[in-house]
This record gives sequence, C-alpha cells and structure tokens, in this order.
Amino acid sequence: MGITSLLSVCISALIVVFIVLGILAFLMRCIIYLFPEKEKEEDPLYLAAITSAINVNYPGMKITGIREEK
Repeated sequence: MGITSLLSVCISALIVVFIVLGILAFLMRCIIYLFPEKEKEEDPLYLAAITSAINVNYPGMKITGIREEK
C-alpha cells in the first residue's frame, strides 16, 4: 500500500463522514419540524419561588407576569 493509496483512502473516508453527518443533520431537521417541542406549562412551585424572592428583595411589589426571554 503506497502513500498515494493511503492518502486517497483518508480523503474518501473524510468525504464519507461529511456526507453521513449532512444526512443526519437533514433527518434531525425533518424530525424537529414534524414533532415540535410542546409548550411547557408554568409550574406553581417555580412561580411561588419567584414571587417569594421578589417579595424579599422588593417588598410591596406585585408580579403581573413571568415570561422567558428567547
């Protein structure tokens, strides 16, 4: 096995790896599109923890809404 054949095997293996990764990325995009993430409902424990933390730091303030910034 000469240097040229070893080089060609390495290059072809690298190309095959990129092709397989591209196919997997495409399949993941399709699966994410078909099955989107469900909207999570607010957990009352988290709301109570946030409310108590706000009341400790800012007494007398009222929380009107909690939302996640994206």
